[in-house]
Amino acid sequence: MTFQSLQRVLGALDRQPSWRSHRQIQQILAVWPELVGPAVAAQTRPWALQAGVLQVGVSSSPWVQTLMFERLRILEKLNARLPYRITDIRFSTTWWHRRSLHSRAESQTESTRIWHEHPSRLDRTAGDRPPHGAAAQPTDPESAFRAWANQMRSRTAQMPLCPRCQCPTPQGELERWSCCGLCAVKRW
Repeated sequence: MTFQSLQRVLGALDRQPSWRSHRQIQQILAVWPELVGPAVAAQTRPWALQAGVLQVGVSSSPWVQTLMFERLRILEKLNARLPYRITDIRFSTTWWHRRSLHSRAESQTESTRIWHEHPSRLDRTAGDRPPHGAAAQPTDPESAFRAWANQMRSRTAQMPLCPRCQCPTPQGELERWSCCGLCAVKRW
């Protein structure tokens, strides 16, 4: 098995239609509230982009009717802001009730918040990152592993030790469970 650069792997993924569509919807979600305004954004959710047609979930039938009159203006604004062309917009209350990419993005935001508050979280320090422009990319798996191992050693050098197993432990785990997360799980 040969290793490929992350850029090459991501480039291959980007050429797959499902990944491209996901990225395009994320771009639309990023500009949607600004283009349609906060009142309309609260009542709509861009759902999918298929063959150049944007499908938007809408909270109620009166909103669907109102937005149909504004469809061309919204379409013009979207095409002015996006690097690709949208040919039409379809509004439907059916898509409003489905789990959309927008709600997935909200749950990802919630996951991020939870992770930032998690007792196992280590805040990255300046020592973890190489100086700007000074990092050489590992050329083989062995050098990549050595670089990672060195980073882990420097990261854990100043951590307190778990009173049970004597392993370096994040301070948050000791405050919450009085031991490391692995020892805490063994007790349960």
